[in-house]
Amino acid sequence: MYAAESNKGHTILFLQFTADDNSRTYLDYDDIGRCVDGLCQLYEQKLKISSEGKEEVSYDVAELFKYFDSLKDLGALVYNSNIKGYEPKSREWVKTQIYNVLKNQAG
Repeated sequence: MYAAESNKGHTILFLQFTADDNSRTYLDYDDIGRCVDGLCQLYEQKLKISSEGKEEVSYDVAELFKYFDSLKDLGALVYNSNIKGYEPKSREWVKTQIYNVLKNQAG
């Protein structure tokens, strides 16, 4: 179903939008694929707000990655059943998962 990494464990996404510690938040997802979908939806909502209510927005992977690189912090914890625990994942790992899912969705 999802083209993300084969470990489809519960995923906790950590975001910090600005240098302000109050901009820290986390989101949790059943698996990596849903996490990627959630991240894309987050970016699409930002675009809609900045596009003054346009119904449809478009973007490419470079714009998406530029946005995620602009965040103060981005990372994840992914449950790995082999070790019965969560593994920390970096911003670059998250971006790789996004790229893989979008590439497979494109055909």
